[in-house]
Amino acid sequence: MSYVIRHMFLAPVAMLAYLMLAFSASAEVKERRVALVIGNQSYEHVEALENPHNDIEEISAMLRRADFDVTIGRDLSKIDLENLVRKFLRELNDGSVGLFYYSGHAVQVGEQNFLIPVDAELASPFDLEFESFNIANLLSYMRAASRMQIVILDACRDNPFEQHEVLWGERRFSLGKTRGLRRIKQSLGSIVSYATRPGEVAFDGEGPLSPFTGSIVGNALQPDLEIRQLMTVVREEVIKATGGRQVPWDDSTLTRNFYFVPAKEPPVVAGLHHVDIELGRGPRPLAIPKPVQPDGGAISAVIKLLPTEGQVLLRDKIVAEGAQLSPSELNALAYRPEDGKSGAVGVLGYEAEDEWGGKVTGLVTIAVQPASVKLASSEGNAKAAGAATEIQPSDEAQPTTSKADQEKAMAALSAEATVGREIDVGTGAQPLVLTADSSKLTGWATLTQLDEGLQLFSGTRVLEPGNKIPLAEMSGLSVRPQIDTANKLLGVAFEIDDAETGAPQSLVFTINSITNQCDQLAAQPFDVQGVSEGLLANELDIQKAGEACSAAIAQYPENGRFVFQQGRISLANGDFAEAADLFQRAAALGHVRASQTLGQMIRLGAGTKADPAKAFELFKVAADKGDPYAQHSIGLALLNGRGVNADKKTGLEYLQKSVEAGHTFSFNEMGYFYKSGTHVEKNVPRAMRYYEMSAARGDIYGFLNLGTLYRDGSGVEQDYQVALDWFLKAHDGGHPEAGTAIGLLYFNGQGVEKDPVEAEKWFRESSDRGDGWGAFNSAYMMLERSRDPDDLVEAARYLALATAFKPDADVVPQAKERLRALGGRVRNRAIQTYLSEAGYDVGSIDGALGRKSRKAIAEFYSDFGTKPQKDIGLLSDLAKASWEKSKPRYDLF
Repeated sequence: MSYVIRHMFLAPVAMLAYLMLAFSASAEVKERRVALVIGNQSYEHVEALENPHNDIEEISAMLRRADFDVTIGRDLSKIDLENLVRKFLRELNDGSVGLFYYSGHAVQVGEQNFLIPVDAELASPFDLEFESFNIANLLSYMRAASRMQIVILDACRDNPFEQHEVLWGERRFSLGKTRGLRRIKQSLGSIVSYATRPGEVAFDGEGPLSPFTGSIVGNALQPDLEIRQLMTVVREEVIKATGGRQVPWDDSTLTRNFYFVPAKEPPVVAGLHHVDIELGRGPRPLAIPKPVQPDGGAISAVIKLLPTEGQVLLRDKIVAEGAQLSPSELNALAYRPEDGKSGAVGVLGYEAEDEWGGKVTGLVTIAVQPASVKLASSEGNAKAAGAATEIQPSDEAQPTTSKADQEKAMAALSAEATVGREIDVGTGAQPLVLTADSSKLTGWATLTQLDEGLQLFSGTRVLEPGNKIPLAEMSGLSVRPQIDTANKLLGVAFEIDDAETGAPQSLVFTINSITNQCDQLAAQPFDVQGVSEGLLANELDIQKAGEACSAAIAQYPENGRFVFQQGRISLANGDFAEAADLFQRAAALGHVRASQTLGQMIRLGAGTKADPAKAFELFKVAADKGDPYAQHSIGLALLNGRGVNADKKTGLEYLQKSVEAGHTFSFNEMGYFYKSGTHVEKNVPRAMRYYEMSAARGDIYGFLNLGTLYRDGSGVEQDYQVALDWFLKAHDGGHPEAGTAIGLLYFNGQGVEKDPVEAEKWFRESSDRGDGWGAFNSAYMMLERSRDPDDLVEAARYLALATAFKPDADVVPQAKERLRALGGRVRNRAIQTYLSEAGYDVGSIDGALGRKSRKAIAEFYSDFGTKPQKDIGLLSDLAKASWEKSKPRYDLF
């Protein structure tokens, strides 16, 4: 034995202090790790690949062992891919590390790389926008939701679509000229690893895994191997395995180290274990507590120091210095004192070492007492019968707990496990145990089962099967189910060594993860923090959803998603002030979509004066975090210069991101651009493709736009009946403009018998829903049939509505021109009528704005809370205030 070790054992007090410090240190604070793993193998229109399914199985298992919360996708269609990316971003929200692994086909187009879903055909130049996903966009969204991003692409294969040209934005590319993938531009905090060099081709290999993925799986779990070192090892192995034909590549802007498996904490041993031995009674058990490796690794113990007198025995055989023992053998050691000698005889020292090389030293002090001395109570004598013991959760004095109390505490835990836990997905980590108190229990529990889709935490420590925790910490465990586990029964199981009998005892908890009623009834589509696919505005059941969300907020007041969804109900119910307040609260709690929706209210002036600049700021917050609604809103703002200087290029890029995410609002907007030649070169077949894709996803705007193409014979053979069918479908879904489109068919006699009365009925219905042209056309019909003074006032009111719905709509200039033509007296009567209906005293409605009318106007603006306007501006404000009392569906705009 070296001098250093002997010196350590000659200072037992100092050693005890060191061991207590090592044992009582809190667990390492572990970062929250979330991974998206996709394997596309069985392609429908090109040759299938060999290994992606095997690759993702092995990668996923490796990542789970490295404490990642893993979302897996196999053979994803484009819609499946959109949904899974949103789910990943939901899981990743505010995570520390986000990882994306992809095995399958991907193509390089220009400066960008695109994932290819299994249903992609790329049969026309227009298909890339609908049948792919830009990897750089995904990395950008990951960056907005996490502090470190890891992207691993085993996708650099031959391009299977070489015979096609594709359009991306306004540029045309030939896929046949591309091989492999391009390097992805990135900012600080990311690492992107490619299966091979940019522009080169990787191989599936001959084994069950690709050479690249196989090497990652084989090396990533080496403790204390930093990710950049890992990729160096992978590169060396793949070059060797492929004879130099494949050279893995990585680009890193990491600013800190990352380890899939950080260096393990050393084993835990008792501090100073003391045993009293009585002379004359032969060998006595030392009952040394078993060393524990909390991460579950194998442990061995080596005897480093023996007492100077007497003998240490294992099953009646003398143990020599240097002997290597298992934890159970260490626990089974006995001591035989030297005949006739009593008093302190020194210490036994041992060193526990785990499979990762972690070492810690333990000490046992032994005192031999004369036969006539009554032995003091000690752990050693308490266990003198030879029962196996384990280290307790702390080296501090353990509370004296009776066997009855221990049994009672265990019974409470067992009862809690029997009842099980029901947990709403998307509410964070929730307690595994609600009522039982394990704080007085001693010993350790080993996690033996953790079903896929669950994460288990002991404080900040992420647990995985094989890990051990002190029994005293059982009541402090928390569990977090993944979003896609809703309506599944999942299990968590522990094995507890019963110190009295030596027999293991199982403790099994059942987790029933459910989707909260608020999420079922009020979630919005494409919400990157939602937990369900959501409902369109016209599908909401306002009363039921409102009750559910009120209950959810009461239970989870700090969950921004529930607050946002309650705001959505208030908006649909026409309670604009309440909706704005809820959206502000939700945004303050970190809910991304709330910023976009609040911005939309401010842009439209819902319950307030429109402020495009403020709306733009709110859109930007949400758009950069991957929210498709916000990307749509900010794209239009940039294209039209709403609240910001116009920027066509950036505006179209935002709309393309929204299209990529599957947001049909952007499908329809881009379709309009290509139909009309606005912002882009006119291309009616491409517009048709956008509208068809929108309609295929059930969007009422896609229905209306397809109907318009058939009505006008634009890109298709003119067919008024087909157009009417599409318009009626859009109307039934709540589209504000569908009534106007139907009314025009009746007005012109297109596909139906000409009927001005029926036309006006449809125009008025669209006006009631908030369509400016519906209001304008209603006024036009009235003015065509009558010049009665009362009808003129009513027409003025409809024209005022046409200016009030959307201040920047193309109908506004024409409506204002018609209002001016009606004359000031008609406009003033309309103003007085609105004020009187609102309860203000205007005196006579005579078209002269006298003292009472002016006072009423001042009172209105005091109540309305905006800067006073005159004439047409005043009339427009009054029309809007009156219309909003009908609780219109702003959420359908």
